[in-house]
Amino acid sequence: MKEFFNDLFIGFKKAKLGRKILYLSCVLIYMIVIALLVVQVNVEAITPGSVSSYVSTKQNISNQMNVYIDTDNEVGKIYTVSVYSYKRISLFQYLIGKLNNDIAYENYDPKTDLSAEEDYQIGKKSKDQSITNALIVAYQEASKKNPDIKIEYEYEGVLVALVYSHSKTDLKPDDIITHFNGVKIESSEQFKNLNSQINDDKTIIKLTVIRDGKVKEINARKVYDESTKNYVLGISVMDKYKINEKNTYPSFKLHTNYSSIGGSGGAMTTLAIYNALLKDDVTKGKTIMGTGTISLDG
Repeated sequence: MKEFFNDLFIGFKKAKLGRKILYLSCVLIYMIVIALLVVQVNVEAITPGSVSSYVSTKQNISNQMNVYIDTDNEVGKIYTVSVYSYKRISLFQYLIGKLNNDIAYENYDPKTDLSAEEDYQIGKKSKDQSITNALIVAYQEASKKNPDIKIEYEYEGVLVALVYSHSKTDLKPDDIITHFNGVKIESSEQFKNLNSQINDDKTIIKLTVIRDGKVKEINARKVYDESTKNYVLGISVMDKYKINEKNTYPSFKLHTNYSSIGGSGGAMTTLAIYNALLKDDVTKGKTIMGTGTISLDG
């Protein structure tokens, strides 16, 4: 390799001026191209995504769908619209993307904003939550039309979606917090209210959690967060409900090999499940497209 570069240098010295300029121009262009492809900018690009359908029945059985409802009814042409998100794109991607009016950009701070991996962790759990909410809301609304339809579920606690690096807790993602200093957790709002009453980094907080099916006692302390100017636990949580499939009719199956993440497909999934539960097509044969989350109050 050393001899190769030595011969290259000697050849360059012996070359005529015009050829030297050509060589240098090619090297400069090459370096610029490499820089454009390698150098990243602190920007998040949001691009148009895809149109997807998440619910199937006996009429259109598919393992590609997230939810299968065991009925003979049609789901209808109900689709959710998504976007793709790319963090810290290359300078080349940024410049090319500027030519497309369908791409939006947001500033990205690696120190305070979620990484792509953290985004995926929360997005996967948000997807789980949205499907659970969709099932509960759709079954409850459909039961008003057909009393044979039923669903049974219970609140488990708040699910730890993410533990930030600055957190001073022994919590892990997927832990389910059931008690806060001995108080039973009934909702994420209650958890946040109990949490907000502690404003220092000295108080020991006793948390009861379910981890891998076992009950554990966890001690935690808050840390001071410069970005929010508050004391925080350094975790992200969401409500966790469990559906009793044995006491739910019609039965359903979930396919969790998701093609997308996040909760924004919840509203359309709810409508599709609702339509699959009832004999009448509430869409009247129309194509329905939309996006949005769904909460348990509908």
